[in-house]
Amino acid sequence: MAAVKKRRQRRQRSPSMIELIKNRDFTAGLSGWHTGGAMILPAEGDSAGNSVLLFRPHAFISRTVRVSPGDRLYYTIACRAQFPAANSPFILRLRWVKASGNFAGLALEHYFPPGSIGSEPVLLQGFLRTAPRQATWLDIRGDAPMADNGSGLIIDLISLKKMRH
Repeated sequence: MAAVKKRRQRRQRSPSMIELIKNRDFTAGLSGWHTGGAMILPAEGDSAGNSVLLFRPHAFISRTVRVSPGDRLYYTIACRAQFPAANSPFILRLRWVKASGNFAGLALEHYFPPGSIGSEPVLLQGFLRTAPRQATWLDIRGDAPMADNGSGLIIDLISLKKMRH
């Protein structure tokens, strides 16, 4: 009876996923990330990772991750305003890129208008469409074009997981 119960529990678990982004919670600072107008904020309280503050005009954070055609990817981004309801506009783009470096398609684009993010984390997450045949890379980029010391945006996590086949 116990063996049957264990088999049922295994079947009911969600599919295993592999994290594709090293330093997804900035525990190693900005290692592996490309940034402009950004700085690390040390972990607070029980938090295991650090955060990134986008605080200058045209601030951004980006990273390119290797993918394979047919990959099923799950993204999670957690962000919050430096001061309640005073965030810069924030644009999040995930784009498929060919081996040549050329654009292969838009995977996700999300726009947060000014003042739309509070001091509590906003969590964006979900599955992207299956990686297209010509995709070799996924470019992840977050832009805060009007950030300054009074309207900065804090990013706590950027995660990208691949479902195991």
